[in-house]
Amino acid sequence: MLKNLHRILIGRPLSSADLKGEALPKWKALPIFSSDALSSVGYGPEQIAIILAAASLYAYFSWIVIAITILLAVVATSYSQVIKVHPEGGGSYAVAKEYLGRTPALIAGAALLADYTLTVAVSVSSGTAAFVSAFPALLPYAMAINLFVLFCLLMLINLRGVRESSTVFVWPTYAFVFGMLVLIGCGLYQLSSGAAVPATVESVTPAISNVTIFYLLHAFANGCSSMTGVEAISNGVSVFKKPQDTNAIKTTVYMAVLLGIMLLGISYLTLTHHLLPMENTTLLSTLAKSIFGQTIFYYFIQIATMLILYLAANTSYNGLPPLLSLMADDGYVPRYLRNRGDRLSYDNSIIFLTIAAAALLYLFHGNVDHLISLYALGVFISFTIAQLGLVVHRFKTRTKGWQLGALINAFGASITFTVIVIIILTKFLYGAWIIMVFIPFAVYIFTKIRSHYDDVKAQLLLTDAEYAEVKEKELGKNYIIIPLDSPTRTIVRTLRYAKIIDNGNHHISAVHINTNEEYAARVKQVWHDLEPDLPLTLIAS
Repeated sequence: MLKNLHRILIGRPLSSADLKGEALPKWKALPIFSSDALSSVGYGPEQIAIILAAASLYAYFSWIVIAITILLAVVATSYSQVIKVHPEGGGSYAVAKEYLGRTPALIAGAALLADYTLTVAVSVSSGTAAFVSAFPALLPYAMAINLFVLFCLLMLINLRGVRESSTVFVWPTYAFVFGMLVLIGCGLYQLSSGAAVPATVESVTPAISNVTIFYLLHAFANGCSSMTGVEAISNGVSVFKKPQDTNAIKTTVYMAVLLGIMLLGISYLTLTHHLLPMENTTLLSTLAKSIFGQTIFYYFIQIATMLILYLAANTSYNGLPPLLSLMADDGYVPRYLRNRGDRLSYDNSIIFLTIAAAALLYLFHGNVDHLISLYALGVFISFTIAQLGLVVHRFKTRTKGWQLGALINAFGASITFTVIVIIILTKFLYGAWIIMVFIPFAVYIFTKIRSHYDDVKAQLLLTDAEYAEVKEKELGKNYIIIPLDSPTRTIVRTLRYAKIIDNGNHHISAVHINTNEEYAARVKQVWHDLEPDLPLTLIAS
């Protein structure tokens, strides 16, 4: 019964030879690895607006969005170079391990573990927020919806394998991109034709003060949540069709261009319509309603947004398991995380990620604003480590144009490190301290796991002297006891195997526990007829 249910839910087992069939073309890999980054326009601009509106600093909205877009271009360029350096995948962890050493690599691994888990929690809760914005009556059931999507959709579909998850998730992502581009196009057309009159935005720029700078940096740090997921392609290069590195780099470029267009377009329309965040209604929902009214296309936008925000969590399901597999090969996480399941997916990592994300959703009550405070710090730590690793790589290899490449990577590292400082300063009390505690704790756990494996290896290691000593010792004997209730087909097969391992040494004993004298006598007679050379021992109970 359970086996049949497993086959229905997960599917028939695949052989290792089917792994080639799981490789993805660019058009499928884009939605699978980029749904997290692309979906961030559903909450990124709103997170900027929440801070600026509270501090009456809306005039700086466009400048912050432009700064984030420039940062996106720098990071996307750097990760294209990461893919060139490490086409086998692993992203910042692999680069750091080779060029910076163990500790930076483990910090990158811990940072990505935190980021990917938060990505799932934030994406699922954001998707539910978009859904209940369109259908407010479902608000009391938001947590139940979160857990249903997490366990019954994301986990199960990913356990069915990369190819099936890509088939399921590809169209909602493209539907969202289509909806956003139509939204931006219609919004710009209405503004240019005069069909919509933009609301007046405060033209007086507030005076710069320490408090103003703090709020601007806080808004910038919130907006950097739009950058999460940019590194996912570099972690999963191995699932691309050949040439893997070329296809992965092209997909990174497509993702960055699409994200930049949507981020700038949505932010510009939000600013020109002077929309403000409202409780229980997303800013994107308000914008879509102001452009389309409560029409079918408005609901299309909301449902597409809900779906891609849910599917954005799938970026983690495709990025974290290969990373944990590499770390398991190195002995820093349990070995079973490198094993593939029936459908050639990393089942144990998928289940682990689901449970960890569910715990976050429960602890933070599925609140996007609370979860977003923990967001982005981990991914920017991995950004910085990856780019520093590339700088070292440039200096070691000194290939053609290495000076320019090193300069670009050093510039990128300095910017992303600055972002880390900004996030820590502005979000420390809002939850960033949790990530700052988690990362060193995770690194400590990684090193303890590695120490355990090293200790086991040292205990099992066989020296030449020990091998010689074992060879000189007299071989032991196999004493084989066959317990039986009555001679059956199974007992006959057991006896045959016992004779093979006994190898003619006559160390086989057949034993019957006697609870009934008459029955025991019949069993002994039958056994004597079958095996006259092997007496049956009766033991009274």
